Amino acid sequence: MTGPRRFRAGRFLDAAAVHAAADANPRLRRFMRTIAEHSEAGEVRSRRLLEHLIRRIVDDVGDLHLGNALNRLERIAVLRDNIAAILDHVLEGGTLPEGVRVATLGEYFDQLSTEMRELSRPREGIVGDAPLRLADDAGAYADSLLREFEAGGGAAGRHVEPAAIVGDAFRAMPADRQAALRRAAELEPAALWRAVAAEGEAGKRTAVADLETRLGGRLTPDELARLRTAVDDLGRARSRGLQMSDARLADALARIGDPDLRAVVAGGDVWLTQQLAVHNPEALATLWRRFRDGGGRADDGPGFRAYLRHDMVTYGRGVLGEYSAAFSLSSIELFLKGPDANVKVAGTDLVGIGHDGWVWLVDDKSHRATSVSGVSALTDNLVANLRRDAADFRDAIARLQRDDPGFSPDPRVLDAISRMEDAAAEIDRINRRGSASTRPARISAAPGGAPAAAARHQRRGRGPRDHPGPARPGPGRRTHRYAGAAATHRRALSMAITSSFMRYGTVPSAIISDGVLPIPLWAVTAISLAQTYHLPPIGSTAHKAIVATHDDTITLTGVLVGAERYAWKFALETMAEASKRGTALAAYSGGKFGGLILVTSMTIRTDMQVQSLTFNASAARRDVLDTTITLVHVPRPSLLGKLLDVASIGVGALADGLGN
Repeated sequence: MTGPRRFRAGRFLDAAAVHAAADANPRLRRFMRTIAEHSEAGEVRSRRLLEHLIRRIVDDVGDLHLGNALNRLERIAVLRDNIAAILDHVLEGGTLPEGVRVATLGEYFDQLSTEMRELSRPREGIVGDAPLRLADDAGAYADSLLREFEAGGGAAGRHVEPAAIVGDAFRAMPADRQAALRRAAELEPAALWRAVAAEGEAGKRTAVADLETRLGGRLTPDELARLRTAVDDLGRARSRGLQMSDARLADALARIGDPDLRAVVAGGDVWLTQQLAVHNPEALATLWRRFRDGGGRADDGPGFRAYLRHDMVTYGRGVLGEYSAAFSLSSIELFLKGPDANVKVAGTDLVGIGHDGWVWLVDDKSHRATSVSGVSALTDNLVANLRRDAADFRDAIARLQRDDPGFSPDPRVLDAISRMEDAAAEIDRINRRGSASTRPARISAAPGGAPAAAARHQRRGRGPRDHPGPARPGPGRRTHRYAGAAATHRRALSMAITSSFMRYGTVPSAIISDGVLPIPLWAVTAISLAQTYHLPPIGSTAHKAIVATHDDTITLTGVLVGAERYAWKFALETMAEASKRGTALAAYSGGKFGGLILVTSMTIRTDMQVQSLTFNASAARRDVLDTTITLVHVPRPSLLGKLLDVASIGVGALADGLGN
C-alpha cells in the first residue's frame, strides 16, 4: 500500500510573491509583527515562518483538491467504459447484457453527470457547504507545521536571505549613508528591516513611512533623506539576491555552450538576461544568434539586453493582439486559422468564416503607431497568402482523414477554401493583365472587392470591434471578403465603410404619421394584429350605444438600418409623445380624428397611440437597431374605422398584384 500522492504545489510559489501578498494583508502583517516581537531572530524569522506556513498549506490544499479530482476522473473513466460497453453491445444488434436493466443505464448516466458537475466545482464536491478542514485536530496540525519548520533550521522552502549580497551593498555605500543606517538600526531595528525587506512599491512606501514616523525628531532631515536612499539601495540588492542566487546562476551558466553568451549572461541584468537564462535557455540562445546575425557585438551586454527587451515587448503585444482579436471578433463563427505564438511568421494572422458566410482574412498590425502605412500580407502578398493558407487547410483536412477515416469536413470549410483559391486565381489574373497604375482599381472590381479595413487593436480602454460586411452573396454567386489592417485613430478602431444600408427607392413596409410628418419603415419583419372583442352584458336592454366592440393592438417588429437609424429612432420617440399629447391631425380635423395614422398592407388605422417602443443593438448586427413598436387603437365612435378596413383590402391587393 502506498500513501496518498503528494503534489507539493507550494514549491512553485515565488518567495517574492509570498512576501508581497503578506505585506498587503493587514492580518498577516500583524502576525509577523507578533512573531518578531517574541522571537530572538525578529523580523527575519517571522518572515521565514510565514513563508513556510503558506507553502505547507498550499501543499495540503492542493493535495486535497488534486487527489479528489484524480479520484473523480478515475470514476468517470469507469462509468464511460461501462456505458460504452452497453451501447456497443446494443448497436451491434444484441440486447442488453445479462443483469443490465434499462434503469441501470440511466443510473450510469446520472452518476456520470454528477461526477462531471462535481469535477467543475471542486470545493463543493469535497465538503459541500461545510468549512474546508485540513486536519481533524487543528492544534496537532499547527504543531506539525512548527516541528517541520524547526527541523529545517528555520529556512523555509527555497527562500534564504541573501545576507552576503546585502552586506556587500552596505559596504559599497558612502560613509554618511552607512552612518544613517547604523543610527536607525540602533533606534528602530525591526522597523528598519521591514523597510528593507518590503515587497512591492506600496509595501515599501508604507514601511518607509512607518520608519520615518518612529524616528521622528531623533534624526535630522538630511539624515532621513540619506536613510531613504540607503534603504532603497539595500532593498534592491536584497531583491536581486532573492531573484538570482550564486548556485542558480552557476547552474544556468553551465548549460550555455557559447562562451561569448556565457560572459554576457554572467555580467548581465538579473531581471532579464539572467532570468531568461534560468527559465528558457533555448530561447536565449535563439535570440543571441539573431542579435549576432544582425550585427551585434559579442561583448555588447547592454545592447543585447536592449534587444531582448524590445523583442519580448513587441512579441508580447503581438500575441495579445491576435488572441484578443480571436475572442473579440464576434462576426467570425469558425476559425480556420486561429491565434498562435508565432507572431513573426509572415502571412495572415487569422482566417475565419463569418456567420453570414464571408471568409475573413485578418492581419494584426502595430499596436503603438498612430497609423499603419501598409499591409503587405493583404495587398502585395495577398495571392501568395491565399494560396498558402488554402493549401495548409487542405493538408490539415487530409491529415485528419488519414488519422480518422470516418472524418467528414464541414461543407462550409470546403466551400471557403474553394473561394479562397478562386479569389487568388482571379486577383493573380488581374495583376498580370493590368498595368501598375490601374491595378488597384481592377482588383476593386474583382469578384470580392478590394481588401476592407480590419480591426487593429489598441488596448487603451477599448477592445477590438467587428467589421461590418455586405450582405451574404445570393444563391449561385461566389463572393470573397478580405479583412486587412488599416490606419486607426489613437483611441479608436479603424473600421471599413459600413455595408448596412437601406435602399430608399422601394415601397416602405409601413408608414406612421401624425397627419403632417410621415415616418416610413422600410424593414418591417413582422406585423401582428390582436383584436379583443367585448361580450355584451347579461340582461342588457335592446337600446345600444355606438361604442367600440373590440380593442385592437398592433405590434410591428423591424430594423432601423444605416447611418440614419438614430434619426429614425428620434422621430419615432417624438411621434410616440405626440400620440399622447395630441397630434396635428386632431387639430386640423377639429377633434374628429386623433392619435397617429398607421398604413400597412394588412390594415389602415387612425386614432393609434404608441404603447411601447423597444430598441436593441448587438455586436453581431452592425449599424442596425432592432425595433419593436406596440400601438393601441383608441377610436372615436364612427364608421370611419370600417371604411379604412375596406381601403386596406384594396391596398393589400394592389401590393400583391404589383409585387410590392
